[in-house]
Amino acid sequence: MIALAVVSLSSCDQLRSLAGRPTSSELARMKEKRLGIEAEKAAKEAARLAEDQRRRQIVADSLAALDKIASGAVVMKPARNLTSRSMEALDRHYYVMIGSFGEAANAVRLKDKAEAAGYTAILLSFSNGLTAVASCATDCVSDAVSSLERLRQEPFCPADAWLMECLW
Repeated sequence: MIALAVVSLSSCDQLRSLAGRPTSSELARMKEKRLGIEAEKAAKEAARLAEDQRRRQIVADSLAALDKIASGAVVMKPARNLTSRSMEALDRHYYVMIGSFGEAANAVRLKDKAEAAGYTAILLSFSNGLTAVASCATDCVSDAVSSLERLRQEPFCPADAWLMECLW
């Protein structure tokens, strides 16, 4: 009888504790931990999906840029015949070439116009004596095509601006 009275007056947590089972507070902590782990897994999965989508978009943008190059809408030429000093100045794979001049002073004027419009521009020398103006350096072909299209809208940019590819 005494044992029955003790059992009936005891809480479920005391009985669980006596039986070696988790108490309600321990169960609540375990549930919280499980929910935290599930939330963390869901966040990781969402991040993975977002990264997959970002990569798919990069591939799609690159393919679209390559289509423009293949169709002739965008001209891309390899970097050739640059002087060694100009080659050393190049630190990206693609440049928008906005002009090439026999007179270096003309190249400087175009460079100044580009910089006044907010673009970074550099002068490059070719071994044939021409001085070119390059802008919008990038390592991404789709960014290069986008920059070329944006620059072609500027009043200082000639319609025959082209991309230079530097893959050495």
